[in-house]
Amino acid sequence: MDMENVNMLDGITLAYVGDCVMELYVRKLLVSAGISGSRDLNNIAQKTVNAAAQADAYHRIENMLTDEESDIFKRGRNCGHLNLPKHAKMSDYRIATGLEALFGYLSLTGNEERLAELLRAAVVLPMQNEQKE
Repeated sequence: MDMENVNMLDGITLAYVGDCVMELYVRKLLVSAGISGSRDLNNIAQKTVNAAAQADAYHRIENMLTDEESDIFKRGRNCGHLNLPKHAKMSDYRIATGLEALFGYLSLTGNEERLAELLRAAVVLPMQNEQKE
């Protein structure tokens, strides 16, 4: 999409795309790590792509963002028509939506190199956390 059309999208629409971008990134990462079996793949993915984990992911990259990227994040975070989360704090849910909006924006504008850089810095698989402890 061209930049003008992407800039007209609301935060929820950007987050809709960004959710898919992050989910696909995590799935590829899991398969590349040699994890197999749909149950294991889904269990680990669910621990990685949820509001709390995405809020943590945002905090890992927050200082890396440009002013423009921060504005896109805020567009997603501050959109007024979010659904009430079932299993998450509203604050985490809003941050996760902002992160997804940023990833959606970068994907739709074709900024794949920057998207990959931020995804690499943001996403930590649960077993990577366990190894650090």
